Amino acid sequence: MMNGTNSTDTHLPSSGYFIALIIFACLCIIVGIIGNIGVIAYNISMNHSKTPTTYFVVNLAISDIIVCLTFFPPWLVEFISILTDREIMSHRLFCKVAFTSSFTSFALSVANLMAINIDRCIFITKPLKYFQIMTWKKTYVWLVAIWVLTIVNANLLFFYTEEKTGRRLSCRIADPTRTILCFFNIYIPSAGLLLLNYKIYKAAKNQRRKIRHESCTASNNDVKYESSDQDVGLNATWKEKLRQLQTIKTYSIVVGVFYCCVSPVAILAFIRRDICKSFCIPISMSVAAAMLSGANSVMNPFVYSSRNKEYKIAYRQFCARLFKGN
Repeated sequence: MMNGTNSTDTHLPSSGYFIALIIFACLCIIVGIIGNIGVIAYNISMNHSKTPTTYFVVNLAISDIIVCLTFFPPWLVEFISILTDREIMSHRLFCKVAFTSSFTSFALSVANLMAINIDRCIFITKPLKYFQIMTWKKTYVWLVAIWVLTIVNANLLFFYTEEKTGRRLSCRIADPTRTILCFFNIYIPSAGLLLLNYKIYKAAKNQRRKIRHESCTASNNDVKYESSDQDVGLNATWKEKLRQLQTIKTYSIVVGVFYCCVSPVAILAFIRRDICKSFCIPISMSVAAAMLSGANSVMNPFVYSSRNKEYKIAYRQFCARLFKGN
């Protein structure tokens, strides 16, 4: 077991801390893969009203599965090597693999969330022109662009990530690559997501107010006149609009969960780079923040299932088939 007494590893947390992280990472891998496969299964086989949003959600789920398969394993190997005092993977290789998967997964999640929110913003602000603007051709081009940019991003990260003064679990991205990648992968997309969600919130609020007004007007008319087929049609339209607003709120929650998971890493990186200029943040805090950012890929299925009963049904069916071995 790790003794934590040598000169290079005195900054490392206790063995119990790493055991807890190993358990947490294993759970994230298992739950994340099963949950996101359930999301894909629902949208492919059970969701019959497919829109561009459906493909962006599937793409996000695929991205989350890739994160579970690439983000957590190198950390697991490093945690186990620290506990056993064995050099299973060189620190330099760990930095390259772990940081490449970490930043790439962040950029991939942001790109998919941007696509979903732009799509929903067009839907709620220009509903009559939605299918003219969001054509299937544009959807496919967007999906291809997301993956091409992700591959380019991953290559840049891999070649420009380096270890930090030989301290385990401490890595850095060389400047000016770090500044460029942060600017285009984090700052601009994050600001764009916030602006989009604010615009969606305002449009959804106005539309909900309009639906309530129309519903009250129709109810008052029903007191004087018998309900007609037109009234039934209007009620169905209102229900569909409310359902769409509910869906939009779900994606806003997904964005909120994303920011909750990745904000600690961004804040600690800012403090480390621009305030203390040294090892002022405990490695235990940095590693916990990194694990939380990866756990974002596990959260989305829970958000979907808590907001949509059909997702719960899809998860039950998938898990039943999985455990039965069919």
